[in-house]
Amino acid sequence: AHASRHQARRGWVGVVALMGAFVGSLLGCHVTSVPTDPTHVARLDLPMRTRLVGQVVAPGAVRAGDTLVVVEAIQVDGSRRVHGRVRLRIRGVVELVRGERVAVETTLRRPRNFENPGGFDAVGALARRQIHVVASIWDAGAIERVGSPTHAMLGSLDAWRRGIGRVI
Repeated sequence: AHASRHQARRGWVGVVALMGAFVGSLLGCHVTSVPTDPTHVARLDLPMRTRLVGQVVAPGAVRAGDTLVVVEAIQVDGSRRVHGRVRLRIRGVVELVRGERVAVETTLRRPRNFENPGGFDAVGALARRQIHVVASIWDAGAIERVGSPTHAMLGSLDAWRRGIGRVI
């Protein structure tokens, strides 16, 4: 009797583990799926060479001499209204303030993984931050500042954070 209860318990553990894996895979697919809104920047025919206008939504992070900035897309091709987050990789160190509007000539692309077994899931990590499009800028001087920050306080807060980061 004891052996049959033990086998039944192992069977339930297996069923629960399978259900957990199934639900996890469904949630993972949902996170990485491209938004369905036709005006979302991820719905464009990518890769796409364009002039992107966007508003900085996250202060730049410097990694390996490049600045990573997240912008909320506003417009592409000079007149087409869009929305959605784009991660910009800018060669060099550039200080952009949250709320500031910028325009850049770039190629919008879908993020991709390196397909190494057990490697970092960059696509999933970006998707969890609602970023489904990436772009690169090789000349930091080509960034056009087309609007000042909407909240001056954010610029002060970001400057304070950068100062603390340098001290640490």
